[in-house]
This record gives sequence, C-alpha cells and structure tokens, in this order.
Amino acid sequence: MPLVFFSLSGSKLPGYILPALPAALILTAEYVSRFVQKSNARRISLQVLAFLTFAVVALLSQFAVTKYAGHETVKYLITEANQNGYADAKILNFHTVSHNAEFYGAGRLVRTADGKQRRFDGIGELLEELKREDKPVLVLVPLAHLKQITESDSVAAKILGDNGELAIVALSKQEETDSQDEHF
Repeated sequence: MPLVFFSLSGSKLPGYILPALPAALILTAEYVSRFVQKSNARRISLQVLAFLTFAVVALLSQFAVTKYAGHETVKYLITEANQNGYADAKILNFHTVSHNAEFYGAGRLVRTADGKQRRFDGIGELLEELKREDKPVLVLVPLAHLKQITESDSVAAKILGDNGELAIVALSKQEETDSQDEHF
C-alpha cells in the first residue's frame, strides 16, 4: 500500500517509499517461487521473460539512455570545450546554475563569497569577469538566452556545443578577437 500510495502522489521522496521496498521484494519473491513450483512450463516461461527483460534493459541502457542522458548533463559540453583547448578556462553560468557542472568542471567554476556557484545575469557582469581573468572563459547558457551573448558587440563568442538545453560558449573580450583567432 505505501508503494502504490506514494507512487500516485505528487511528491515522491525516496525516504517515503524506501522502507516499503524490502517487504515488497520479499512478498514478490514468495509469490514468484510458488508460481514457478506449480509447473516446469511456468519456470521456463519466467526464465525466458527474465532473460528478455535483462536483454531489453541492457540494450536500452547502452543506446537509448545515453542519448537521453546527454540532454541532462554538461559532461559532454565541458569535454568538448576541453578538447578545443579550454581545459583551464573558468566556467561561468549565465541565466542558470548547472549543479552537475560541479562534477565535470570542479575547480573551474566561478563562485560567490559563500562558495555557491555564481549566476551571471547580464553581459556587463560577464565582461567584468573577463577583465579579471584576462583570458577566454567558458559560459554555460540556456539556449533561450544564447542570442544575448552571440549578438553582443562587447564580447567575441564561439559556440562550442549544446545539449538541447544548454550551450557552452567560449567568450573573450571583443578587442582580443584578432589576437585570439588562432585560439578559436
């Protein structure tokens, strides 16, 4: 009952249903054991079903889930930036805070005084950070706000990739464009 109730509810905190899982597994195992003892055909059918389920899950996790996961993480964006020569560039968040960037851009994220990731909300703020760094930076930006950066006359922007939700952009000061052409 707790499993069904909390599966239907809007809040699905793991702590609510986790205590019900061991009992549900024991009851399910007991039912399956009794079911397969009644005939050899049931046992073979269940084994075939278990094997097919395993095969489908393995195939889905190999092909479908990795494509889905690409939209949920910035891992591939940061990897792409690193491969393009930005492995030591600071990473800024523009109109967003990407919490999974903590794993893939550790030590490179710009933070507030209290240690939280800093969210930049304007081109002027990005320019201030560029002046402090005095070298190109990477910016994670939602696709909806990408034009603010790419159409700005104040900065030179190169889109390195996107995951369908966020883009990663190499950003440098506009006056450095000529000297940075080799870098881009």
